[in-house]
Amino acid sequence: MTDGMVRKWVRQFNDGRTNVHDEARSGRPFVINDGLVAKMNEKIRENRRFTIRMLFDEFPQISKTVLHEIVTNRLNYSKLCSRWVPKMFTDVHKTKRLGSALKFLTRCSEEGNEFLNKIVTGNETWHYHQNKQHHTNSFGRHSFISEHLKARKVDGGEQKSTKEMEETDEKDALRLIRAASPSY
Repeated sequence: MTDGMVRKWVRQFNDGRTNVHDEARSGRPFVINDGLVAKMNEKIRENRRFTIRMLFDEFPQISKTVLHEIVTNRLNYSKLCSRWVPKMFTDVHKTKRLGSALKFLTRCSEEGNEFLNKIVTGNETWHYHQNKQHHTNSFGRHSFISEHLKARKVDGGEQKSTKEMEETDEKDALRLIRAASPSY
């Protein structure tokens, strides 16, 4: 505590002050309570692909920084693959996952390997982006050579051109559509 603050307190006590605690001051009121946090949790569970900005539109009385603090620290959510998920699964989440696993096992036992061919999965995929400039282009001149070079490393380690990547993406999309359509 500074000397000035000590002098101020001594002066106040000499003038008749008896309370040693700070008095209430004007300032921004604390608006966060358990009910508000519960409402935020409900909104998040309605739409897991929410953003802090969307929450701010729902709760304009709370700043974006405080909203982020509540979501990450108080509600224990973390962002995973553009979707906010709880760090600890509840019994409901565990039951849903168990139900999905049992459905997969049942269909696998009924349909055999044919069912496994309908599942779309993503294996290790690497995306490379290279944007090199020639020495002459770095002086601010534009050239027809300044295009982005892209490659994608797939399971075997080989690289594919942009055209091959587009063809692969189209095939993946068709496979995804076939897998999503009900076959039973």
